[in-house]
Amino acid sequence: MSSLGGYPNRVEALRALGSRGWLEASNAGRRFPADADPALLNWTLDEMGKSDTEVLVELFRFVSSVNAQPYLAKITAPVLAIYPKASVITKEEHTDLLREEIRNLRLVRIPLHAHSLQVVAPATCALEVLYFISQQDGIVCRE
Repeated sequence: MSSLGGYPNRVEALRALGSRGWLEASNAGRRFPADADPALLNWTLDEMGKSDTEVLVELFRFVSSVNAQPYLAKITAPVLAIYPKASVITKEEHTDLLREEIRNLRLVRIPLHAHSLQVVAPATCALEVLYFISQQDGIVCRE
C-alpha cells in the first residue's frame, strides 16, 4: 500500500495533501493494522495532523539522505530493536543489517503487521523494554 496517493513522490504528496491528508492516505494498513480501532486512527490523525507540512517535508528529506550503516559496527552499548513481524515500511534487509552490524543487539519481533507498535501494543513494548533493562542491570522489573 503506497503512502503517495497517486503523487510521484512523498514531498509532492505531503505538499498537496497536507500533513493530515497524507497521514489519512498512509496510516491504515501501514502504520496501523487494517482493523485498528477507528477512534485510535482519528486520535492519531488529530495529533499527528497538527504537524507542519514543511517540517515533515524537511524531515523526510533528511532521513532519506542519511546513511547510518558506517556507524553501526561502532556501537558497543547493548541495543534493543523492537520491530513488527512483518511491515510494509520496514523490510527484512533493514533488520538483517542491524543483526550483521551491531554486536550487542537484541532484536524483538512483535507478531503484528503494524509499524506503530508503541501505539497498538504498548504493554508488549513496555515489557520488552523492562526485560531488556533487567538483562543489563540484573534488577528484575515488573509492572
